[in-house]
Amino acid sequence: MKKTFTLICCDEVLAGIELLKDELEFQLDPKASLTVEAKKAEEEILQVSFHKNRAVITYGKGKNRFFRGLMLLCKALDEKKKTFYAEEHPAFTMNGSMFDMSRNAVMKPETVKAILRKQALMGLNMFMLYTEDTYEVPDNPYFGYQRGRYSASEIRDMDDYADALGIELIPCIQVLGHMAMALKWNVYAPVRDTHDILRIGAPKTYQLMDQMFAGISSMFRSRRIHVGMDEALFLGHGRYLSYGVEPKPQDVLFVEHMQETLKIAQKYGLKPMMWSDMLFVIAGAKNHHDANVVFTPAMLEKIPREIQQVYWAYADSNQKNYEAVFDAHKLICNETVFAGGIWTWMSSCPRYSLTLEASLPALKACINKGIKEVIATVWHNGADGTLINSLYGLQMYAEMEYRGEYVEEQVMDLFAYTCKANGYDFFDMEKADHPNQISQRSNCTRYFLFNDPLLGLLDDHAKGVDNPAAFYRELRQEFQNKGPKTGLFAESFRYFRAILDVLEYKVDFGIRLREAYLDKDMEAIGKVYEDSKLLGKRIENLRKVHRQSWMYYNKPQGFEVFDLFYGGLQARLDTVRYHLDFFQKDSSYRIGELEEERLPFVAYKPETKGVVDIGFRFGRLFTPAVLYTVYNEGMIG
Repeated sequence: MKKTFTLICCDEVLAGIELLKDELEFQLDPKASLTVEAKKAEEEILQVSFHKNRAVITYGKGKNRFFRGLMLLCKALDEKKKTFYAEEHPAFTMNGSMFDMSRNAVMKPETVKAILRKQALMGLNMFMLYTEDTYEVPDNPYFGYQRGRYSASEIRDMDDYADALGIELIPCIQVLGHMAMALKWNVYAPVRDTHDILRIGAPKTYQLMDQMFAGISSMFRSRRIHVGMDEALFLGHGRYLSYGVEPKPQDVLFVEHMQETLKIAQKYGLKPMMWSDMLFVIAGAKNHHDANVVFTPAMLEKIPREIQQVYWAYADSNQKNYEAVFDAHKLICNETVFAGGIWTWMSSCPRYSLTLEASLPALKACINKGIKEVIATVWHNGADGTLINSLYGLQMYAEMEYRGEYVEEQVMDLFAYTCKANGYDFFDMEKADHPNQISQRSNCTRYFLFNDPLLGLLDDHAKGVDNPAAFYRELRQEFQNKGPKTGLFAESFRYFRAILDVLEYKVDFGIRLREAYLDKDMEAIGKVYEDSKLLGKRIENLRKVHRQSWMYYNKPQGFEVFDLFYGGLQARLDTVRYHLDFFQKDSSYRIGELEEERLPFVAYKPETKGVVDIGFRFGRLFTPAVLYTVYNEGMIG
């Protein structure tokens, strides 16, 4: 039964209230016995009080505070509390997410809106669309061509929706590196330095950037923009040198590009921020986490401090390290932004152990050092995972802002209310990635799935696990009762269960195949032959389940890559049967792939024999043969 109450509030929250009625299961009725009054405050505060027939939500500095307060009130009402009081003092002025829309899976606007509603309930106030080439740029039809790019109208619609919920939709693009998907088209040859880096100093580069900024400034109401500029380690080392220009040091090139980027941003009334790693690298630091970096006076004089610096760090568990790097950032910008990571990029499994290990000390350091703006990045890096699984991490970011601490029981309780799911089910998904319970950073669901049955590049790693087939069989049974069967997360869990279905038969398939071949064990060969048919059926089921999940959350473009992957596995199983047909007739028949000794894909450390983190995607895992060129290695390699 829906809750009913009378609401006394200002107009600014009315549109958002309409969007959240179904989420919180309430309706407004002027005759209801309960009256809820919304009061605005000048300071950063959220107070929710409820007694008898009256409730008051006092909020300051943003509509998102009110919507969190409304969530807390509705939760108290659903729990049949007679009285309730909560007071929170937010630690951050900007806190929200950055979702990767560039690695093949571009979320449908409907999916973005669903996440925006959840963020509003949590009290978060920012959402970034990370779009390398997946947004419309005027007069550039090849920019994001057949990549599922967002149209201008789609972005304006999402922007309006976010604004109603008190969430600032901020563009997050690239104006230097990570541009391979656009630069592969020949029309962009004049602005190409390397396969993924724009050519600094070229007039056509800045013409393209001007078109980017012009389009963005008309689509987003926010006057902030994230311009990327990270990991461009080879800038100035490609075609830049073939145009007869006088070579310049990387630090000079990079800072000049910063200055030009700022000019274009200011032309359109935009305030830019950028990832800070390259400034540390060109200053000679060992990496961008090096707090002992030395910025020369000449460099500091030219760095435009008007560009906010975003320090990204996803793996450090030492709070003091974060604080030291924050201090180093004071030299290069006036206001530092921190970007942590919700680990969704390693495989199909979210990694909450590593998320908490790194994010909690980082957010504590932010509070200690007065860092007021934080971002929870949600990267794809292969698109085999489902980014919707990151929402527990967003709840954690919200509670660190509003409560200043992570109490797991409290966060789980709030997540269950805002997202209608059990957070521990998401925690348990990572079991699939470290069956030996040794390596926390293993991503073996990805590489066991794409391990070629004949070449067996990952077989040695599977042999390092005790009875891996039984492990995945038992985990598959465990997950029959985990995860919502309906609602926002249902398709994600259905896809995950289908992966476990395949791994039960596939994880040691190549090992069993090779052993039977070398032993000339015809009974075992017959069993492997039949298993290949069953495995083929499970792979086809996985393809269909993954396709349904993909189409539920994402635009259709990009799934063709997985059709290619799954189709390739099916074809290789057919080739297995081709060889076995000959071998069963004549045991002297030789299968060359199975006669080569199996080597580990990566050299082991003694303590991690078995599954480890292998940071490659399909092409590199599947075959040592030439599969891609330098211009498309980001897609398959």
